[in-house]
Amino acid sequence: MSDCKAVFVIAETAKSLGQNIDELALSRDSIRRQRVAHRGQRSAGIKAEFQGNIPLVVHWDGKMIPHLTGKEKVDRLPVLVSGKRVSQLLTVAKLPSRTGEAQAASVFRAIEDWSIADSTRAMCFDTTSSNTCRIAGACVILEQKLGKELLSLA
Repeated sequence: MSDCKAVFVIAETAKSLGQNIDELALSRDSIRRQRVAHRGQRSAGIKAEFQGNIPLVVHWDGKMIPHLTGKEKVDRLPVLVSGKRVSQLLTVAKLPSRTGEAQAASVFRAIEDWSIADSTRAMCFDTTSSNTCRIAGACVILEQKLGKELLSLA
C-alpha cells in the first residue's frame, strides 16, 4: 500500500471512529517516516532472531519485474537461505546489470549482512550462463568471494 493510500485508510478509520479528521494532523511524510522506521526495527528483530548456525543453502534467481512506479521494469534478485527447519528471505536486491559479477556481489552482500558466510555450504541457482560460466559466472565468483568451494545445486 502506498503512503498516500495509507493516509486515506487512516483518515477513513478515524472518521468511522467518530474523529473529526479536519482536526487531525495527517501527513504522508509523517506516515512514510513511521513506516520506514517500523520496517527497520522489524528487520533488525528478524535478523537478531535468525538462527543461522546450521549448514545452509543459498538460493537466488533473477527476475525482471515492474518498478514500483509501474513505468519500467527492473532486474531484481531474490536471495534466500534454507536449512534444517530454516527458510529465510535475505534480500530482494535491485541489480545494476544481469552479469554474474552483479549477481555474485548481491548474494555475497546478503550473506555478509546476515553473518552466515561460515554456515553457507551450498548454492542453488538456475543454469543460465550468468550463473554457470566457468570464468565470470555468479557461482565461480561467489566461491572466490567466500574463499571456499560450495556444493552446486543447479
